[in-house]
Amino acid sequence: LSNSLCGFARLGLTPRNSFLETWYTAAQRETRRASPEQLANTLWAFGKLKLQPREQFLEIWFDAGEISMTCTTWSAQDLANMIWAFGELSIQPRESFAAKCNANNQPELDAISEEICPRR
Repeated sequence: LSNSLCGFARLGLTPRNSFLETWYTAAQRETRRASPEQLANTLWAFGKLKLQPREQFLEIWFDAGEISMTCTTWSAQDLANMIWAFGELSIQPRESFAAKCNANNQPELDAISEEICPRR
């Protein structure tokens, strides 16, 4: 699912509503099993396309993200894509998600911060 949306984003093409309806239906079933990379890339694609994800999808996305962060650490690239998408789409992460993200990914978040704002 993330690859299909990313394909549209890389081509700069906005998917038709009929595609998005089908995509959202599949996303309801599949998002909870998505990898950190797939979760991050999905939000990146929404940001690149300037498409605001549906609220229902975001709830499922945050649920999947919290489960994922409990089981594994996200890569710096995945975190950067996610953070960029949050900013691009003006998405405020839910508090429980942000807490898990900070607790489980501190070295990666520090690396991103250092890259953006190097300490002198």
